[in-house]
Amino acid sequence: MESSEHGRDRRRAVLYRGELSDPAIVSNALSPFFNYGLGFFETVLYDGGKLHLFDRHLDRMKNTCRDFSVKVDFSEITEEKILRYLESQNLTEHCSRVKILYAPVSDPARWDTVVSAAPYTRPVNDFVLSVHDEVRDTVLNRYKSLNYNFNLHWRDHYRQKDKSDEVLFLNRYGNILEGSYTNILLIKGDTLFYAGKNQNYLKGIMQNRILEAASKSDWRIAGLEKGIDLETLQSADEVMVCNSLLLIKKVGKILRDDEVWKWDTQSGPSRGDKLLELI
Repeated sequence: MESSEHGRDRRRAVLYRGELSDPAIVSNALSPFFNYGLGFFETVLYDGGKLHLFDRHLDRMKNTCRDFSVKVDFSEITEEKILRYLESQNLTEHCSRVKILYAPVSDPARWDTVVSAAPYTRPVNDFVLSVHDEVRDTVLNRYKSLNYNFNLHWRDHYRQKDKSDEVLFLNRYGNILEGSYTNILLIKGDTLFYAGKNQNYLKGIMQNRILEAASKSDWRIAGLEKGIDLETLQSADEVMVCNSLLLIKKVGKILRDDEVWKWDTQSGPSRGDKLLELI
């Protein structure tokens, strides 16, 4: 049975083409969006009365539109309009997940914008990750596409199989690139490791923010140009995942087939905690 909270979420209006609309009448069942998952999206954190890193999300949307020769009316999704939308949905007192979708939702010839939002509660416990051994390595992974079938399928698979919070994907070298909805970072001594930027994965807004902040502090930054190899992973002092909603989450355990790698996350303040202070 659907919870009352989910029921309320489904009844919330969306911001469609810059205007409040009923979500039930927005999509056309014959559109490329509905039939093929054509489109892109951004997920923005609303907390403390503001949309966090909104300009960076907007820039990524514009870059994606440029790369795919797509025209979107960005005047429909200004920060001011989205804040008014949140107020109209009684979400200004909540930490909320704001999803900005841009796709040919109702007319194949026009790319629309749809903004939706719902309360968001950040997970408390450290994360458990599973490694999926099938290679996922194409240039399309660099974009936040609506076609999330692969990501969602394997994330749900390992949630049931391993009770894990996230699944990690491999590149053609057999090294780790990213999770289904997070980026992965490693700490060893005073060095912060990440999957190199030449690799085919989504360079997250939060990952970029962390790397920029750390580079201006006392950290050494190391991009692993063939992805995160298992030797570097196993020797890390700390492992974290990040995205715009989670910010930074410590990883306590990673599972791969019959192997289990663990990290102590309960020994008090760590270098990872200092990273969170920087952002």
